[in-house]
Amino acid sequence: MGSGYGWMIDDLRITVPPILTSVVETQDFKTAVKVYLNPTNENIIISIENFNRNIHTEVYDLIGNRLQISIQTTISLQDYARGICVLKVAYGTRVNEVKVIKE
Repeated sequence: MGSGYGWMIDDLRITVPPILTSVVETQDFKTAVKVYLNPTNENIIISIENFNRNIHTEVYDLIGNRLQISIQTTISLQDYARGICVLKVAYGTRVNEVKVIKE
């Protein structure tokens, strides 16, 4: 194992341990999850750059209650209370979390 990566910020040296380094090296920044109409009163649209296959989305409230499961790219939030929802979007081998404000 290596000694990790190090950066200098002013006089402070920051070192990332090798176990974290492997995670950083395998991240694919070519794929990004975007949510439109955020904040929203009703529907949100999920768009994933460079990905055209099936997605699986779970909608949670802030205390962790699962509100909905969907395989659609348009999801209705109109029946839920105002506040913040967390979307867990699974696509391919990845899962991203996105916060959405319900007005």
